[in-house]
Amino acid sequence: MTADISRILLESKSLLLRDHRFNSGLPAPLYFDSDLIPPLYRALVIQALSEETRDLEYVAVAGVPTRGEPWAAFHADRNNKILLRIRKVQKSYGTERLIEGLYNKGDRIILIDDTVTTGKTMVTHADKLTDAGLFVVACISLLDFGFNISIQNFQKNGYTGLSLSGLDDLKKSGAELGMIDDSLMARLSSWPAEAAKYFAQRCT
Repeated sequence: MTADISRILLESKSLLLRDHRFNSGLPAPLYFDSDLIPPLYRALVIQALSEETRDLEYVAVAGVPTRGEPWAAFHADRNNKILLRIRKVQKSYGTERLIEGLYNKGDRIILIDDTVTTGKTMVTHADKLTDAGLFVVACISLLDFGFNISIQNFQKNGYTGLSLSGLDDLKKSGAELGMIDDSLMARLSSWPAEAAKYFAQRCT
């Protein structure tokens, strides 16, 4: 299924193979915007999310603000799960909650985002759910570049990271579609090492 999702992202032009710079400042050979996935393709991604989580035991879903929230809502609706919302800051009025929705301490939940680069954003929001007494079964993304830093962040903080597609899937699908030539393939292949060097320099 993962290679099919990579193909969907490329064919829908929600993932573009062009130079880009992430919010972290990391130079990238691609750009991805999950808001640009059209309805017919979106339905296939929603189906893939359901298949990826079919064997997981959980009662609730939350999305990382803001790009993960629509996918959490789609997934909760399709699979009859409780939808929770993670506020950016805790409310100073009313219930004074950081996590909105119907839940009990100990409930099992999955967390969804569109992409994972370092894993830091996903871990930060998983921690908020954990602090509220929820058990985070898995952190799931539509696209995970598989950088060592994200793998380390998930492992260090005790979370399981899952994804519908990754960089290797993207390279395979892009080559099959004739969208990746030898030069771009080399660029994509060297990108994880470049990213590791970039993030290592930022941590020193």
